[in-house]
Amino acid sequence: MIGSLGGVSILACSRWNLSPYKFRVAEVGYIVQITVGIVLAAGAVSKLVSRKSLVETIDDYQILRASLIKPFAVGLVVIEALLAVCHITGLLVVAAAGVGAVLFVAFIVAIGMNLRRGSLIDCHCFGEGEAVSVVSIARPAILCVGEMLIMYKVVSSRAGWSDPPPISNVRELLVFWIPAVVCLVLVSNWALWTPHLLELVRSNRELLSGGQ
Repeated sequence: MIGSLGGVSILACSRWNLSPYKFRVAEVGYIVQITVGIVLAAGAVSKLVSRKSLVETIDDYQILRASLIKPFAVGLVVIEALLAVCHITGLLVVAAAGVGAVLFVAFIVAIGMNLRRGSLIDCHCFGEGEAVSVVSIARPAILCVGEMLIMYKVVSSRAGWSDPPPISNVRELLVFWIPAVVCLVLVSNWALWTPHLLELVRSNRELLSGGQ
């Protein structure tokens, strides 16, 4: 494990001429760009698989008129899929990041409205099974920040509208890019669920102390 991490660090440093533990915004931006694309792809696929319940969930949000729900559901899946392709390939990524940021803000508003009403409906962020919560708001908020970082990265590098990740070979993809994206996803997910885990630990301690 340590050897693998060392290999990743050496490859990263040699790829971008960086000193250890020092990454510029551009390099981090590419990792974030791919990660956001994968998250959008996962969201699109899960919504497509459970498209019937997606329509019901959108209706439960009580924001759109009944006649607009089905077209919105189809459009949402298509938009997320297109944004995923743009993020992963870097094609028109500046525009994609802007649209993605607006989309994530819309998610925050919709979820926040239902939390304020006290409606614990299904979030349907990645399919069925997750009720709306603070985590449901934090996730698109983090992704929105990621989109801003992507836009800043592209604009500051003057790369134009498209900015594909600089993956030069398969070895680099397997040794650096995939592990980096997986680590970012895992760390973000753990960070989001940390409050719930701490609350679960506290509840278990109270139960154990009460039993004694």
